[in-house]
Amino acid sequence: MLAKSLTQLLVLAVVRAIALARAEQTGTVTGHVRGPGGVSVPRATVEIIELSTGERKVTWTDEAGNYRFPDVVPGTYRLEVSLVGFRKDTR
Repeated sequence: MLAKSLTQLLVLAVVRAIALARAEQTGTVTGHVRGPGGVSVPRATVEIIELSTGERKVTWTDEAGNYRFPDVVPGTYRLEVSLVGFRKDTR
């Protein structure tokens, strides 16, 4: 019984250590899209492209113009924002 409890505790500790190590190797990219006059832009498409691999992640702004990309690995990215009726902006 004690051996089973210790094994479960060890497994839990290893899983937690792996999760913490993974969390330290990623970050979150957040931002706010504004249009002319500083007005927030809801429902804009926001895309980040990792330059060395070409990996793409896409999200959309919320009603307040905010966007969020969780679990982004370190690297150099290009950010593109687009919305029908407006020109695409790249940074």
